Amino acid sequence: MTDTLLQRLSDSALFGAQLFLELALLFVFISFLVGLLNEWLPEEKVRRWLSARHGHGYLVGALIGAATPFCSCSTVPLTLGLLKSGAGFGPTMTLLFTSPLVNPIILALFWVTFGLEMTLLYATMALGSATLVAWLMERAGFERHLRSDLFPARTATGAAPAPAGAAACCTATPAPPVSLAVPFPVETAPVAAPVVSPAGRAWHLFGEALGQFRSFLPHIALGVAIGAVAHGFVPDAWLVRYAGPD
Repeated sequence: MTDTLLQRLSDSALFGAQLFLELALLFVFISFLVGLLNEWLPEEKVRRWLSARHGHGYLVGALIGAATPFCSCSTVPLTLGLLKSGAGFGPTMTLLFTSPLVNPIILALFWVTFGLEMTLLYATMALGSATLVAWLMERAGFERHLRSDLFPARTATGAAPAPAGAAACCTATPAPPVSLAVPFPVETAPVAAPVVSPAGRAWHLFGEALGQFRSFLPHIALGVAIGAVAHGFVPDAWLVRYAGPD
């Protein structure tokens, strides 16, 4: 009994360590690539391509998700980068839902295993469901639930603007003081913008990727722990019994 328990604990610990290392490397790597992409791709194009105000934004999000063979852990950093770049919430959620469900690898396996008709049916239902759910989340205002520490620009609320004409009619604008001094030109040296080398910029992006991973570390560790326990202590016969053999 003791030997069996120790063996299960050893298997769970080994599985958890391997899974955590793979997810950590993948998360940081994808976050770094997304940072490089944001440096190269102007934010205006991201907002235009993935706009929630037009239907083509959802189509673009679905197509990008279907073309990227990423798992959910890899898609999350991509989603964060797009939201920080100003992409629409609905189209970005479409990409997030579509990528793990429909991608070239899954479609190829479906085609070989179930045939063309089943593959087309699966792809149509998955894309349609992902787009519909993302659109409903956009319409319901789920964007307000984004974490303010990760998306300060999207979640910050400014003060309400004053009514038009209120300041003009109710507040007198003081006249500028009259100066009798003769203006004397003052020469100022131009301030040069700091030059950041490509290596320094890449190191900065890598630091941002690590910081982003640290913010998700408790959630990733919890998920890995649950998976490790299930791998080591949940017998296959129990899964077959309650989930069904087919």
